[in-house]
Amino acid sequence: MTRILLTGASGFAAPTIGARLAAAGHAITTAGRRAPPAEAGAARHVVVAEQSATTDWSPALVDVDVVVHLAGHAHAESRSAAARRLIHSVNVEGTEALARQAAARGARRFIFMSSIKVYGEESAPGRPHTATAPLRPGDPYGASKVEAEACLRRVAADTGLELVVIRPPLLIGPRSKANVARLIQLVRSGLPLPFASIRNRRSLLGLSNLADLVALCVEHPRATEQPLLAADADAPSTPELVGWVAEALGRRARLFPFPPALLEWAATPVGLRGQITRLTRSQALDYTTTTALTGWLPRDSTRETLARACASG
Repeated sequence: MTRILLTGASGFAAPTIGARLAAAGHAITTAGRRAPPAEAGAARHVVVAEQSATTDWSPALVDVDVVVHLAGHAHAESRSAAARRLIHSVNVEGTEALARQAAARGARRFIFMSSIKVYGEESAPGRPHTATAPLRPGDPYGASKVEAEACLRRVAADTGLELVVIRPPLLIGPRSKANVARLIQLVRSGLPLPFASIRNRRSLLGLSNLADLVALCVEHPRATEQPLLAADADAPSTPELVGWVAEALGRRARLFPFPPALLEWAATPVGLRGQITRLTRSQALDYTTTTALTGWLPRDSTRETLARACASG
């Protein structure tokens, strides 16, 4: 039995990951600003204020062997100076403080949830991101993940703490939020959508598949060798995604052709270019090195996970 601290307890991913770790026989302590759902499998919960360089994690780190760090500030739409400072304080300074305190109290491994956004907002057609691809973050959130990874590598070098970095794409699961929720709502509305001409590839990751990888990384000796990329096996196009959502909702996909470049151009004056390019451009991951290192493979398809997400509302 490994004693695990799971941060971000009230977040989207924690219940699925916590339940998977508990099912594997580990003792789970959760930490967050609010209590986690019962299904997170926590034996103990510690309330922790917004993380920063001065956060005291000691009540949560009692007898902890492994930290799974999910907590972070993900709202990166604003590029104001205040928003950048907050993202840096939480995602960089707060993460480094937790790792140093964990190492000082005897934790042996730190599993950090990074992001596909360290590579930027898109991948070249037919060339998915790999673990060794250049890091080119396109927003403050992605930049904070790059900097946090660098800080954690310094902590690992200073203390001997084992570092595991996971870089997932957009996550799908019960009660999906953000872009997935917006897509489901858009298809449910029945409006005709101008996406039929899009020929992109978007990697997504079901929470159940991510939870399997995290559980594997608790002990696997090779998980520390390089950043681990994870995605579902099927990297669908936007029209395929719409079709799968429509199928799950029992509706007909109402798509019509429209040039993607014109769609992006039309979205720019109204401030929606970023949202539209996430639908028109590719953002794909190659997880074959993760499989080679750890043996992990995604067991659920994006299509199956989307169906469950639609069913959950």
